[in-house]
Amino acid sequence: MESERQRALLDLLKEVANIGTGFAATALSQFINRQVKMTVPTARVLLPSELPKQLGGEDTHVAAVYAPLNGEVQGGIFFVTALNEAKGLADLLLDLYAHGSAKIPEDPLSVSAFQEVANIVIGAYLSSLADLTALMVAPQVTALTFDMAGAVLAEGTLLMAEEDEVILIETVMALEGRKQTVQGFLLLLPDRASLLRIEASLKGQRDG
Repeated sequence: MESERQRALLDLLKEVANIGTGFAATALSQFINRQVKMTVPTARVLLPSELPKQLGGEDTHVAAVYAPLNGEVQGGIFFVTALNEAKGLADLLLDLYAHGSAKIPEDPLSVSAFQEVANIVIGAYLSSLADLTALMVAPQVTALTFDMAGAVLAEGTLLMAEEDEVILIETVMALEGRKQTVQGFLLLLPDRASLLRIEASLKGQRDG
């Protein structure tokens, strides 16, 4: 059960996510010259051990893009989707709905399209976080992985303590004129000091 402090933090982080997805939707719309809509249905504070269940279980095959974070926010951020959702994202970017489906991980063009979408979403969220906290957030080069959720998350949370908190933000994307939607998850994995810094900065900006 979420504490009052966690609910307050999630309200602040969901505001960050809503602004970030707005940035991402604009960037993607310009990239493909068609309107893309993005929403943030849910945001949760979780322990590292709770993450695989949120992604369908440890054995679920996922596509994940990870960016280490430096600057005043240390840790990392993932954009993760189930493999079939990754194909949907590549379809969205390549507009393949009328011409078959993207082949991930077999087709390099489809893989590149998925990673491009993930990079845009991660970059937009981090830009929003930096703007709203006035903190320096410095993402490093992203890495793409296809594996089971348990393995991907175990590596990403390797340096985190069991009691550290992870921010999970659900995103849903839709292309104008298409009924299909695509679900993905942003996972913000800050170290403890960074999370406290984010929380204090967001509260200060809100109350100031």
